[in-house]
Amino acid sequence: MRQTGTVNDYLELLDAVKNVATSNHVATVVINNAGTGYVAGDVLTVVGGTFTYPATILVLTTTGSPGPIASARVQNGGAYTVNPSLTGNAVTGGTGSSATMNLTIASTGWTKRRATQQAVSATVAAGGTGYSVGNDLTVVGGVGVGIAAVFNVDTISGGAVTGVSLLTAGNYQAVPTNPVVTTVAPLGGTGATLNVTWADASSTAERCLILEGNGGASETIFVGFQTYQTSDVSTFNVCYNWSCHGFTGFNNALTFASQVGISPGLPAGVVSTTTGAFMPLKTSTAFDIDFWFYFTNRRLIIVAKVANGIITHYISGYFGYMNPFGTSIESPYPLLIGASSSRHNTLFSDTEPRITGIGEVMGISGRTGPMWYWGNDSVWHEIKNSSATDTGSISRTSSNDYIAYPGAKPNTSLAATEDQVIADGSGFDWIDIIPNSGIPGTPLLKLQDTPMTGGNLKLLVPVTIIASEASDLEVVGELDDVFWFSGVGGVTSESTFAEGLELFRVFQNGNRAQEFSLFAVRETF
Repeated sequence: MRQTGTVNDYLELLDAVKNVATSNHVATVVINNAGTGYVAGDVLTVVGGTFTYPATILVLTTTGSPGPIASARVQNGGAYTVNPSLTGNAVTGGTGSSATMNLTIASTGWTKRRATQQAVSATVAAGGTGYSVGNDLTVVGGVGVGIAAVFNVDTISGGAVTGVSLLTAGNYQAVPTNPVVTTVAPLGGTGATLNVTWADASSTAERCLILEGNGGASETIFVGFQTYQTSDVSTFNVCYNWSCHGFTGFNNALTFASQVGISPGLPAGVVSTTTGAFMPLKTSTAFDIDFWFYFTNRRLIIVAKVANGIITHYISGYFGYMNPFGTSIESPYPLLIGASSSRHNTLFSDTEPRITGIGEVMGISGRTGPMWYWGNDSVWHEIKNSSATDTGSISRTSSNDYIAYPGAKPNTSLAATEDQVIADGSGFDWIDIIPNSGIPGTPLLKLQDTPMTGGNLKLLVPVTIIASEASDLEVVGELDDVFWFSGVGGVTSESTFAEGLELFRVFQNGNRAQEFSLFAVRETF
């Protein structure tokens, strides 16, 4: 399903992911009453239901212009906790009137295993008796409690609690209702209750999200996101970002950072590593974040348009299963996590090589990521197309085990046989798209529109994970519905084009808009 929208900041964007991924959506639409006065391109909104985002329907053709609707498709699937009417739904909007639609509803296939629900602060509702300064008050109740929230008694009056401070934030799927009962161990008072402020109730509190997907088979998928703030040590700006992860399992008793088989990347201050897969986003300003979600039960594709009035960057991420080339034994858990930076304190406004995208996968020397996959050897493998320096060197030398074809050239020491893996067979190498070193400029032989009877077809190449070692020649898998795209003919970020009945939308890799630095996502599936 596809869903677009606008949010205020990096925290609201994570809420949008949670709401869309775990809600029902409109999957297909059939015209019930064609109505009158519509034109192709009208966008109609589905009426009814309880939703975070309503579904919208795009009018494709009409009988006459204006006229009755002849064909239509789902544009945005929406996010519903209570479904709208499925038969004769009276849609609104567009230039016409009286159209009704028959809808089918589907689940996106993801369930929430943990959504922040951590304590932020508390005030005393009832002081109780017999307490001492330094007592630990443990919150009682809640649903899916991995770790209970704990508050320290800071001040008392005659044995009654008068002030507390947060000691342990806890992990909850659903929090208890205020005032919450507390216990104290091993010895202490009784009767104290607290009014707790939880992270989801605070617009400024950091949050996490762990989702489980069904993968369309018996294998379950676990992906997660942790929001954080950090100072950029070079420019003293504050970053408002996501740390993005895959897991090999889920244990409710463990913290986010301690989950089973977590991929690299949690920010400084949580664990020692500062490299991995990160989404550089922003806090609230005059410029909102526009987003495009492409969710199936196998993977989540996220594109966020982040601007500050001077620059506009497209931050992207891929989270979930690849389309593997191996069998279920050879590739039993083809999980891939990819984002837009391998550097935890990257600002959304930074330029290459700190900012990249899932169609190019640039990386920074000395920092791992920004893309990872879980191999059949039960190890997280780094995917990176370059090792440019952190300060913005123009170097593009690839020195890592796996790269994302075709937006890279492997190491120059490779044997000639390796070049055959990354050649198009018609006389020019993919290596010309992004040089092995130097400034990525106009390729010596540029990929062009393909001449066909009746018009030109755009050349789309699935973003494919391959080994960069001549001795290996391993082809791991493809990113589902993500394509390297040659942006010839004036195609720019956010524009769409059709190939037959399929619709594709083009995005920049970060801040890069050269013809060899775009990727496309299939919107109709």
